[in-house]
Amino acid sequence: MKNLKIKMGTKDEAKASLALTPEFDPRILDYPTLKIITTYNGKGFISHLPSQQALVLESVGVNPEATELEKAQAIRYAINGQMLVASSFGLKEIYFIGTDERVISLAEAHGFERLPWPVLRLKL
Repeated sequence: MKNLKIKMGTKDEAKASLALTPEFDPRILDYPTLKIITTYNGKGFISHLPSQQALVLESVGVNPEATELEKAQAIRYAINGQMLVASSFGLKEIYFIGTDERVISLAEAHGFERLPWPVLRLKL
């Protein structure tokens, strides 16, 4: 088996092959933080793997003595603040990793959506 080569790909190179992928969101091609890694051999490309920078929210620490209304308001304000952080970096997506169904419901009420795909992490 011969080794493949890798390079930074372009939108034009990747667009057609990515469109064949069911989960591909064509809007990412216009994201300012888009980077595409292309693998290839002597015959042409083998794969295109796009990436983007995104903001990841992992958990919410709340005061146990706060009322449910205060908690909901605090989460709404915190999400608005994180949207400002994302915007300041030119990011187009925010991911929220959570397990508390009450917090998830509040996040969904503020525009977050459940993804139909598993979320995977690689620690470096």
